[in-house]
Order: sequence, then C-alpha cells, then structure tokens
Amino acid sequence: MSFTPVCVLITVVAGGAAAGLQAQTRAAATTIEVTGGPHAGKHTLASTDSGCLISERKGVKQFSVTFGIPPTDPRSKDPKALTSITVNIRNVTAKAPPPEDFEASMTFGPVMDTRLGKFYMSGSNTTSGRKGGPGTVTFKESGGKDATVSLNLQPDSGISVKGTITCTNPLRY
Repeated sequence: MSFTPVCVLITVVAGGAAAGLQAQTRAAATTIEVTGGPHAGKHTLASTDSGCLISERKGVKQFSVTFGIPPTDPRSKDPKALTSITVNIRNVTAKAPPPEDFEASMTFGPVMDTRLGKFYMSGSNTTSGRKGGPGTVTFKESGGKDATVSLNLQPDSGISVKGTITCTNPLRY
C-alpha cells in the first residue's frame, strides 16, 4: 500500500483552494472631493484588506464598509490626509435612504487623536445616538459581484464631500 497518491491529491486540492482564495480578493477604494474647510481637495484611499459587507436578513438588505490606512503608514500622522472612511446603510433600497438610515463618516489625520485629527459625519449612528450633517448615499451593485456607493454629503457647515466608494467582491451573508 502506498500513500503517495493521497499526498499528491491533498497537494492538488490545497493548491486549488489557495487559487480559489486568490480569485476571491476583496478590496475597497474611494475617491472624494472635499469643498470648503481645511481639507478641501481631492483625496483617495484604497485597501486590499477591505471590510465591505452586504447582508440580507428578513428581507432587509444592509451594506457596510470601513477601511483606512494603518498607523504605521507615515500618512496616518498627516492632519490633512484622509485616513479612514466608514459607510453603513441600514436599509438598502433602490433610492437613497433618509439620513436616519445611514451613517457616512471619514477621518483626516490621526484617527484617535482629536487634537490633530478631524472627524466628519453625515447621517446618524443609531447605536451611539450621534447625528451628523445632511447628505445622501446611493448604493449600486454591478453584476452581483461588486458594489459602489456614491456620496453627496454636507457633514459640517460650509463643507461638502462628493465621491464614490467601490467594493470589489464584498463579503455576503
């Protein structure tokens, strides 16, 4: 009795599984344009370790994405750099949800440093009770694989944020 074929079979299956995981790469990217205030200008942020999530429970579809740059990245200390972005849509429908059904927030500069970092938010957070400025978010899926969220936000007086977040192969459950 020889075990060699079994070892070869395991190697092939493991290799196939690894190839399948590579094909399932999840990523997120955003480009936003800020008008007004100290962060005016075009900002980009990308992650190959994205937290894009689409879930559907009891007929309610939800979308969530959070990503940013790690604290080891030199840009994380730059008070003018976009360092994190979060969007939660509690009830995805064909039209833009009202502000009580979404939260869109972003941080410029050090994420946990309120002296040097700046936090902007539109919509509301039902868990914390925090409310931000007005705005709209529009969710769109393409081919059932990728998702895009368009942002049109007014998180603070005199500040406007427009842009998109693109999620490649979001996690679904």
